[in-house]
Amino acid sequence: SVCTGCSRGCSIEVDFMGQDVFRYRPRENEQINKSWMCDHGRLTYKQLGKHRVLQSVIGRGAEGKEAGQKEAVTFAAQKLKPLVGQLAVMVSPTLTNEDLMASLAFAKDVLEVKAAYVSGRPMGQGDHFLLTADKNPNKKGLEWIAKGLGLALKPFSELEAAIDKGSVKALVGFGHEVPVDAEAFAVKAEKLELFVLAATNESKLTAKAHALLAASSHVEDEGTYTQEAGITQRVRRAFPPKGDSAPVWRWTAQLATELGKETKPASSRDVFKMLAPSVPELASYEWDKLAPMNQAKPGIGTLAAAADGRPMGWREQGAPNIRGLSLPKGT
Repeated sequence: SVCTGCSRGCSIEVDFMGQDVFRYRPRENEQINKSWMCDHGRLTYKQLGKHRVLQSVIGRGAEGKEAGQKEAVTFAAQKLKPLVGQLAVMVSPTLTNEDLMASLAFAKDVLEVKAAYVSGRPMGQGDHFLLTADKNPNKKGLEWIAKGLGLALKPFSELEAAIDKGSVKALVGFGHEVPVDAEAFAVKAEKLELFVLAATNESKLTAKAHALLAASSHVEDEGTYTQEAGITQRVRRAFPPKGDSAPVWRWTAQLATELGKETKPASSRDVFKMLAPSVPELASYEWDKLAPMNQAKPGIGTLAAAADGRPMGWREQGAPNIRGLSLPKGT
């Protein structure tokens, strides 16, 4: 996989059991991180298990109720349909290229927007080794895709100003992170007459959505990321999407169908094959060949484990569990 903690895009291995990730380890890549990764990146795996949006919600505040994918799509589409051509869209450079291509194509072809606002994480501090100041893993990919699909990108500050002025009253968001104080922007989002948001983690902002679509994380689907120097890397799925979540590209496909413009991608690979030809920088990328599975090595490979036989990082969880099923003590 790829570390998504910053724009460096270090190559990594994801260690997991069942549907729980317990560690990231650096994977050798002489072009990017050699055989290293920073402490910040190592710890970002914890975000995959904390405060996840595992069930979609329709309705805001006290009116909100959990909904299955079909019900959530129908509800969101009914709200979006009369506003086509009047909506604003924000996209996060934390998403994979496949999710970004699907999101921007949906925004242009179905929602009829001409520009998208860039959300994502705020800038931070870097170091002189690996960690970059840009904490978004796919800003380069977003720039390429938007240009290839013919959409302009606007800074997040313009979205805030537009909401304050009332010129943006309906917003569709792909990705829950914003480059400003989330609580402060949530106050602004409360002014929106319609807010549809696909998100992986709960936040002050997700609580303001009229339709919250449960999105899966990057370890739960196949895809690609393009790091700051323009190197594109494949990521492989560790396990199926948690709960009732789904990849962003699947949400856009379902919404498009519900809005009368059917698309039929059955996988992230299909999305890449359909849309990458429109993006010159990605058109020649060999999606099927550039993510080798574990290479055959002489000898017997074993999973690194603690003294009691459990994988590292699992001792703190008490009794071991297998695929979510707790075992009796002493088992």
